[in-house]
Amino acid sequence: VDHLGLGEPQVAAMGQGPYVLQSHMQFLREVTPDMVIHFRFRLLDADQKRGHYFGQMVSIPDETVCATQEVLFMNVSHATGRSAPYPDWAVRRLARMVSDHKTLPLAPQIGQPIGIRRK
Repeated sequence: VDHLGLGEPQVAAMGQGPYVLQSHMQFLREVTPDMVIHFRFRLLDADQKRGHYFGQMVSIPDETVCATQEVLFMNVSHATGRSAPYPDWAVRRLARMVSDHKTLPLAPQIGQPIGIRRK
């Protein structure tokens, strides 16, 4: 929200905002009430209406990843309930963030399939 100007400010100003189309979460370590955690996000891809990000919940100070979430989202008009293109300024910001994040290391959880593993 702070870097892109999307989310709640976008909803208030434009009557449109992101809807999650698909989400895949993985819980890798228990989080206890006394733990200090922070979040890291990587924008993997974006186009005129959609975005794809990967987030990690990380414990401090050992930097262990506790949980991940991979999300595909779409910009939706609240007036019509249908997809709507982002304004040009938002498309440029999303593209810049995708470019800036391309050099970040890929987490092993990105793009993992979901299903029951059988032998």
